[in-house]
Amino acid sequence: MGRRNHRPHCSALAFLCFLERRSLTVQARENITLNNAFASHVVLGHADGSWLGVSQIPDLHAKGLQGRGQVVGLGDTGIRSDSCSFSDSSAAVPYGRSSPLHRKIAGYFSVGGDTQDGPHGHGTHIAGSIAGNALGSSPGQPDNGVAPAARLVVVDVEKTVAHGTYNIPANSIGQSYFDVFRQADANVVCSPWSFPENAQLEYQVDMYVYNNDEFLPIFPSGNAFDQQTTLRPESPCLSKNVLCVGASYNARQQYIHQPSFVHTSLHLGSAGCFGSSRASCADEVEITTAIFGATAPSSQNTLACESAARACLDARASCPECAFNAARLEAVQDTVAKAASPSDACLPLVGFPRGFVCVVQRGGCTFSLKAKHCSEAGAVGVVIVNQAGMARTIMTPTGDEAAGLTLPVALISHGDGPRLLGAGRLLTFPIVSSYVEPHRRAQYSKYGNSSDGRAKPEIIVPGDGILSTAASSSCGFVQMSGTSQSCGIAAGTTALVREYLLEWADPSLARLANVWSSTLKAMLVAAAEVQRSQSAEAPVWMSEVGYGLPALAPLLPVPAGLGLVAVQSQVDASSAQTFCFALQPSIKKAAASVTIVWTDPPDTYGRLVNNLDLDVSCDLDVWKLRLGNGFRDKTNNVEKVVLDALIGPSSSGVCTVSVSASQLPVSPQKFSLVVAGPFKPVSECRTPSSTMTCNRGPECPCPQAWACRCPRPWVGPFCNELPETLPLQDTFVHRTVRPLQKTFYLAAVSCAGAYEFELQETAGSSNLVSAATWGNAEAQPPPSHGVVIRTALQGQRTIISVDVPASALRSGVDAEVHLALQSKGRSETAYSLRWRKTGASCPGSGEEAPDAGMPTELVVLVCVLAIAGGGLLIVSCFVAWRWHHRRTYARNIAPDPGSMPATGAPSSEPGAAWHNKGHNSIVIEAD
Repeated sequence: MGRRNHRPHCSALAFLCFLERRSLTVQARENITLNNAFASHVVLGHADGSWLGVSQIPDLHAKGLQGRGQVVGLGDTGIRSDSCSFSDSSAAVPYGRSSPLHRKIAGYFSVGGDTQDGPHGHGTHIAGSIAGNALGSSPGQPDNGVAPAARLVVVDVEKTVAHGTYNIPANSIGQSYFDVFRQADANVVCSPWSFPENAQLEYQVDMYVYNNDEFLPIFPSGNAFDQQTTLRPESPCLSKNVLCVGASYNARQQYIHQPSFVHTSLHLGSAGCFGSSRASCADEVEITTAIFGATAPSSQNTLACESAARACLDARASCPECAFNAARLEAVQDTVAKAASPSDACLPLVGFPRGFVCVVQRGGCTFSLKAKHCSEAGAVGVVIVNQAGMARTIMTPTGDEAAGLTLPVALISHGDGPRLLGAGRLLTFPIVSSYVEPHRRAQYSKYGNSSDGRAKPEIIVPGDGILSTAASSSCGFVQMSGTSQSCGIAAGTTALVREYLLEWADPSLARLANVWSSTLKAMLVAAAEVQRSQSAEAPVWMSEVGYGLPALAPLLPVPAGLGLVAVQSQVDASSAQTFCFALQPSIKKAAASVTIVWTDPPDTYGRLVNNLDLDVSCDLDVWKLRLGNGFRDKTNNVEKVVLDALIGPSSSGVCTVSVSASQLPVSPQKFSLVVAGPFKPVSECRTPSSTMTCNRGPECPCPQAWACRCPRPWVGPFCNELPETLPLQDTFVHRTVRPLQKTFYLAAVSCAGAYEFELQETAGSSNLVSAATWGNAEAQPPPSHGVVIRTALQGQRTIISVDVPASALRSGVDAEVHLALQSKGRSETAYSLRWRKTGASCPGSGEEAPDAGMPTELVVLVCVLAIAGGGLLIVSCFVAWRWHHRRTYARNIAPDPGSMPATGAPSSEPGAAWHNKGHNSIVIEAD
């Protein structure tokens, strides 16, 4: 299929990227710590979820989680491989191949034919955010990339003869693009580009991810750098099975250290709202500060600021060229405002009192002349009220009118102007706007729904004001903004999550031998919060930010232990999978949530094919049903339930999690489950606080706990499962049990004597826990009636011996043994099982043996011959009669095949299930 040439929407407008690169290509190490460190701190977080001071190393980095062993893909403009962030003097860059030797580059491939970055340095910048690690950095310095120990596979898709134009193989993206990464061991790939909505491309991407469980492509939602651009996300971000990322603002410290006219506001206080309490009670009003006076950029950046200011304002993006001295924040504090006379201040003021804020009307003369007249009258600040219907504009100086001005000058909307002159109003400005914080969507970041209503993006991460590696020098750094920067930050974060699940997590709770892409996605969604504090009922999802901003430190227990459970399983239409979790008050409080993600089969129109439902109930609120995403979602393949408001620091009890399929045309469906917070998986769903909802049978108070008491033949924690009848035979049956699930067997007993279960896990693992009882025991074990059950380990085998005395068969209790197997593993466990008699055979077993009896016809013949034989008459007839009696007895006890109960549905009559499948050897080969 042909390739499609397309100019994707990059992380910043081409000219804006160029200007940022030109003005902020810096060598100073302190500039690295002032910017990129903030982005790392936001997504990594401190152990308690708080932001770190800029000089601190993020907790997870300090403890060693840095992406070791992880390979991340980047499909962009290429990278500057000799930059100090990536260079390796001991190994050559592996162009056109993959190699384990280079410290940072695992493979470098090109679609356009070159092996270097373009003039804008887009790819180099994003690669630095993913895995940059500058040579010679000091041990106490924050690392440049989010995953500084990871390596990169680079695919250069920029056209050599047309910089800024990408050659994306949209019609064969799997074979021509994704395969290059996957064959070089890169299963997490950032592709910081997008197309206008393209259903065929989305279908191909969904198909590729569906066929490759561990491959996760990450795409940006796209940028709207001007008011004419739609905010609807673009392809392939709209694909079901990718991780779509939007841009958030950076850490608030970023804007405090580097304030500019783009993100400034004014506090409007009063006599009862001033000073240190002002931030919590004052009204905040948006302003635009001038690029002269107190908020002027440094003299060396004046020209760059004037050139970049319009693009910065239109995009509302971080504008380092126009940054002013942070000491000038709150240059005016709790000051009364007075109207100028004349009102436009185009002439020297008349009667203006010194020490007040000068409020003037826009128009009639230049901004700098108005400010000059106010300053000469003794004003401490100037606020210019915009004309009705006029947009925000950039206030630049004219000639030498602004020479010597040191007071702050701001532009305010026409509607807010009259508020400044209200009685008792106190003004404080400029301040950094409160909306500039990492849980907020950057204004240019696209968001919205796909054509069938699916919500995108799933998460946001910092993309505004990201300082990372520059392509313009061998060890330079440059600041850029956009959703492409978010793609890089998200890819580095995902590499850390993958390393944690493979190497760091508790082996019994969250460590995985291989990590599905749906699990990585579920982990990031589980780590995300829509807003900083979720002490009250908080929304699970919001249209602008998806599931919110992820912070890894509160999610990942280090050292490994309780607090995180990760499960990879599958569900079919037959029944739901139910998991039981006990609350652990001793676990440090972390965000409590339950998340499922599944990689859905592709659909030509991008619609959801398989629909799974997530239900969570806890005894803390009397088993109130909490639905994934808060409703019966039939559109998204991500569902989450937040439990923070329910669970307190000393809460105890039980929560049940159910995953079921309400629509499953393609079965079975794999899914990933992540349970975060103070939970521990338990085998019994018992609670001391309130009754449980049982599907069948009564709710009964059992000793020390409430639980379901199941009437025969129902079994399971909620009395909604039927046991499989296990035949008495020497042949093994082969089965699998799903993660943290139980499976039940009913074994027939024909006579008194010795029996045994033999259990062997196929892979030699030890994930299964077994429990055998005489009779059906769900909540209260019935009397044993002398039956002795012993369990012994013999190498990789588990032997459960059952000795049944004759008295147990006469006790009136159903003569059957129940076996429950529960998986401790978090992936499917295959096993072999058989139930057999180890002692003497039962009388009348029906087996065809030499003494199994003689047909009636032969009895007559033997008697005739015996009579002819004379003296042997009596003996021969007696022997023939005995053989005939044994044959008749065996036939009488064998069940009529037409009256046998159906497979999987034991008869309610005692003993009827004994012979179910008894003469049929069931062998299902394990996967």
